[in-house]
Amino acid sequence: VWFFDVRGGPNPGTTAVADLGQARLHYVTKRDGEVIKPYASGVQTYADVALLARYVANRRLVFVTHGYNVTMRDGLNALSGVRQFLGLDESYLVIGVLWPGEGGTPLNYITEHHDAIAAGKRLAEFVDTHCGAAAEVNFISHSLGGRVGLECLKTVKRRFREVCLTAPAVNADAFAKRYKGVEAKAERISILASKADKILMLAYPPGNFAATFTGEIDAPLTAALGRTGAKPRPANVSNYQIPS
Repeated sequence: VWFFDVRGGPNPGTTAVADLGQARLHYVTKRDGEVIKPYASGVQTYADVALLARYVANRRLVFVTHGYNVTMRDGLNALSGVRQFLGLDESYLVIGVLWPGEGGTPLNYITEHHDAIAAGKRLAEFVDTHCGAAAEVNFISHSLGGRVGLECLKTVKRRFREVCLTAPAVNADAFAKRYKGVEAKAERISILASKADKILMLAYPPGNFAATFTGEIDAPLTAALGRTGAKPRPANVSNYQIPS
């Protein structure tokens, strides 16, 4: 499994998003049940992200990323199983996206949207620069990783095929405001939401409100996209309510 890593440094507590020239690739070989440790055996790291261009020709790319408060180690382990979980064949190339979303305390959440936005822009730059030969590009995210995906769509030149945002920690009116028009950058966007998501119900509105004091962010005290689905909903965006 390949990983595109935009964390600004090798330390576990890295909080900066790297420029494309400082981003890294990791290639992970993992046996079932084996825990992946960053920069350990079984993890090969490459300083030149252009290397991946050799492997994308005529492949169906699936970029997948994590949400808030996920360490590098947890990201490597969680995302490495996506291809097997989805039962994807050899025509697909899954690429995990690691960004500095972990925080030492809950208070870190109010500034993490800045990193998610920067990571999305970096992913867009990577796709446009190094993935031109791919047959198609797809994206899957969880929680605050949804902002990474939407910011990528806002910036990227290439059109994506499928975008799936699970429990996205973004405002429900995102497609009418900050991300208005980004749906044109994908054939289809699926929102997996749940009204039973207590974290998005109880923590998202006040956390989003607090984030307004740290810079540009969606309107405060608005329901999360990951609870209600898109409101309003563009024609090629589908809302799916799941039990939990």
